[in-house]
Amino acid sequence: MFAYQFKKRGKSAPPSQALLSWLDGICDAADRAGGDRIGVVIWQRAAGCLDSEALVVLKLSDWEALHGSRQVEQDEAVHAAEDAAPASTAGQR
Repeated sequence: MFAYQFKKRGKSAPPSQALLSWLDGICDAADRAGGDRIGVVIWQRAAGCLDSEALVVLKLSDWEALHGSRQVEQDEAVHAAEDAAPASTAGQR
């Protein structure tokens, strides 16, 4: 159903400090609200971009709580994702 590509934080493409701050803030707000709320940031790429092209950011642990473990099926190839890797393939990690 999903194609994953995991990126390790590196000097070549560190996440925006604002993005990290927004994610921390919405996750804290979700915790304070109680229940089973999950913090999600929807980040529009740039002014004028279509909303459908926005990025959705949440913590991996929350993703796994919703969709299950990130284990791939046995018949799928597993590849290490490099910073310079091309588009994701099914089961890529």
